[in-house]
Formats: sequence, C-alpha cells, structure tokens
Amino acid sequence: MEIFLLETIDNVGRIGERVHVKPGYARNYLIPKGKAALATSENIVRFEAMRAELEAKADAEVAAASGQAEKLEGQVVRIEARVGAEGKLFGSVGSIDIVAACEELGVTVERSRVRLPEGPLRVVGEHVIELHLHADVHVPLKVVVASNDPEEAEQAPELAGEASVESDEAAEAAAEDAGEAAGTEVAADGEDESTDSEQSDHAETAAGRADGGDGAETV
Repeated sequence: MEIFLLETIDNVGRIGERVHVKPGYARNYLIPKGKAALATSENIVRFEAMRAELEAKADAEVAAASGQAEKLEGQVVRIEARVGAEGKLFGSVGSIDIVAACEELGVTVERSRVRLPEGPLRVVGEHVIELHLHADVHVPLKVVVASNDPEEAEQAPELAGEASVESDEAAEAAAEDAGEAAGTEVAADGEDESTDSEQSDHAETAAGRADGGDGAETV
C-alpha cells in the first residue's frame, strides 16, 4: 500500500515521503495514529497545504526529544528486583520498569521508545540500553539492576570479606605444607648423604685391609 508520511517514522521514511508499507501496518497503526495518509491526489494536495505546519511540528518534536536526551545523558537508573541464585531475577526488568525509572528523573518516555537489544534484563548488574526518543534522537542509558532485599545487600560485602579471609588462610596453610615438605626432603637428603658417607668409610677400611694383606704377603 502506498502512503505518504505526516511525520518521520523509524525505518519507514521522513515526513512528506511517499512509501510502500504493508496494508495492515498502514490501516491499523500509521493512518489511525495520524502518522500517515493514503497517497491519493486529494490527500497529497491537502498535505502540501499543511506542509509548513507539519514541518514546524516535526522540528518542535526534535527539539523536545533533544531536551530529553540532555537530561538523560550520563544518567544511571537503579531498578531493584527479587534476586535468586547466581544473581538471576525472579522475572525480569522490562520497558515498563525503565519508563518508570525515567519518570523519576523527570523525563517521560514512551514504552515504544525503549530498545532492549538482548530482551528483558534477567540478571543483576549494569546494563546499557538505548532510548529512541525520536527518529533522529537516540541516547544510551545505563541501568543498574540490584536486589530489593536489604539483607542481601548488607551481607554481600561481609561474604566477600569472609571469602577473602578464607582464601588467605588457605594460602598460609599451603605455604606451611610446602615448608614442611621441603624440610622433609632436606632431612631425607641429609640421611642419604650420611648413609653414603658411612658406606664410603666402610669401603675405604676394607680396601685398606686388603692392601695391608697384600703387603704382608710381599714381604
């Protein structure tokens, strides 16, 4: 179906352009929302008469979106959720949660403007998403997902400290075991050297006796 756009639409076209789209998309969304009109001669004439007004409206929308982007640029939103094992959420954080977090910053964002490239957020930590505030205005937003259980938040550093202490103790024990093993090896080497020395002394004595015997026979 051929239509002409009354405003700039992502991945479709810019205001005033004549484009072809699927009939259902045009009839169920673009036309009822006032974003497009059928490309009839009558509508085209009507659009040309309104072009200046529509373009001024579009410029105002871009300016408003740019203002929102400035407010959100560099911001970090924190969203708390129920967390299970290995930092996985019971459920997920989606566009509704992000819209609510933006409203707390004083910025109203439509759900359709939230882009989650990997789908809803399902684990704790930092995530970077993108807000398409306008076809020409995009802004990244850092979202920190954290546990809503204060006890877990308090225990996290304690558990980290305990793990560090246990690691240090294990390292000390390993060092002691290594030292003992080294001492045992040294002692064993000493015993071997003593045994070798004794065996050498016995051999020398036997050789001396043998030499003495030979000398007696010669005389």
